[in-house]
This record gives sequence, C-alpha cells and structure tokens, in this order.
Amino acid sequence: MNKEEYLYKLSETLKSIPESEKQDILYDYNEYFENGALEGRSEEEISKSLGNPEQVLESFDFEKPKNVFSKKLVACSALVMFNILFIIGPLACVLLFLLILFTGSVAVTVAGSMMVLEPVFQLVIPHYFIFEPFVKLLIPQFEIIPASGIVYALVGIITAASGIATMILSAYFAKLFHNGVLWYLKLNLDIVNG
Repeated sequence: MNKEEYLYKLSETLKSIPESEKQDILYDYNEYFENGALEGRSEEEISKSLGNPEQVLESFDFEKPKNVFSKKLVACSALVMFNILFIIGPLACVLLFLLILFTGSVAVTVAGSMMVLEPVFQLVIPHYFIFEPFVKLLIPQFEIIPASGIVYALVGIITAASGIATMILSAYFAKLFHNGVLWYLKLNLDIVNG
C-alpha cells in the first residue's frame, strides 16, 4: 500500500477522535513516510513496517470528548424532580408512622408499668387508683373495687409486654427503613454517575 492509500485509510480510521489530535497523528505518519524515503525505502515497505492503519486507533489512548457535566446535571435535575414528586411524601409518611409507633409503644409500656405498680399503691394508700381521675372523667359512676389490684397488675404486665414488643418491632422497622433509604441514595448516586 502506498503513502496516499495508507494516510487515507488512517484518516478514515481516526474519524472519531478530535480533529486536532487526528491532524497531529497524520502529520507524524507523514513524517515516517518522508524519513523512510530519505533512507531509500519504498512506500510499501514503510507502510508494512507501520502496521495496519485500522489498528492505529487501538494503540493510542484517546479521551473521547464527553460532556459529562451536562449529563450529570440533567440526571441530577431529573432525580430531584422525581424525588420531590414521588418519594419525599411517602418517605415522610413512613417516617411519621415509625415515630408514632415508637412513641405509642413507649406510652403503652409506661402505662402498663404503672398498672403493675397499682397494687403497691393500694397497699400504701387504700382505695388509691392511679387512673381514677381519667376513668372518673369518662365514667362518672366508677367505683374502686379493692380486690381489683391483682387484675390491674396482670393487665399491666400484658400491656407493658405488648408495649415492649411494639417498641422492638418499631426499632426493627426503623432499621429496615434506614437500610432502604441508604440503598435508594446509593441508587441515585449510581444513576448520576452513570
């Protein structure tokens, strides 16, 4: 293959790279042909020694022009809009539910513990009932039954146990929620980074 054919094939092979780099490479290969001619070598010998022009592209490490910043900006903007419209609302609802569940479980545990202590209060202060003011508000005819302390203690143990179980369950759901949010944030970063 002569010089013109070789440089033409090389030029066609280098179409995908920036023009300035393409011209530099073509200039260098043109010099190889000129130097070889000065040494008395034929164009066919020189082109054979330079190798296949279609493989030249593989021997160079080109940075192909990319508009990375604008792609990331578009991806980021789209994700922000999607997250605002579809993710933040449900996320806030789940977070609020977990907060209410945990707060409720603490309240039930405290109430159950107070009911367990009810018989002790009845021994110290006869006819004392912790929740009497609240119950009287709801049921004005309410009267304290002296033997009911044991019942209150049993109900208190069950109530406190259910409150503790709900607290453990809410902590487990909070951990799942946390892992889910971290996974979703990582997914967003992967999308932005391509």
